[in-house]
Amino acid sequence: MVDKILQTESEQLYISKSSIRDAERLSTALRDIDIKECSANGFTPIKALLMAFANDDKTYTINMRYNDDPIAMFGVGTLNSYNYVWLLASQEFSNHKRDILKYSKYLLKEITKPYDFVFNVVHEENKTAIRWLKWMDVKFIRKININNEPFYEFIYV
Repeated sequence: MVDKILQTESEQLYISKSSIRDAERLSTALRDIDIKECSANGFTPIKALLMAFANDDKTYTINMRYNDDPIAMFGVGTLNSYNYVWLLASQEFSNHKRDILKYSKYLLKEITKPYDFVFNVVHEENKTAIRWLKWMDVKFIRKININNEPFYEFIYV
């Protein structure tokens, strides 16, 4: 169902199941703040994206309809008994706020249905993501440091 939403509704974007090629292409175009988040967690962008194929239960790519370029990847899974949700994006992602806002609440609800809750962290400097997460009814639990970088831990129920 998730991969059909933007295929039929959006004129500019579509969602597909992620491929290694998507990860390779997106890794060279990630937003600076996403690169910073990856780095603080000890990963290069490509390593962070490729981990999805080993750990996620579901991994999706948001693509540009006109040229098939990936502009974001997101997924959900369970690692060490923790359910998580994540998204990494290119700068182009920000140019599609209307579609992203229109579908993101529904997509988050759909991909997290099998879980009682999911969590993750967001860098304190990632103000756009923090506003978006608040809008999506994510609850911020606490501020933590990861490798001397400030993050907020959040949960979605």
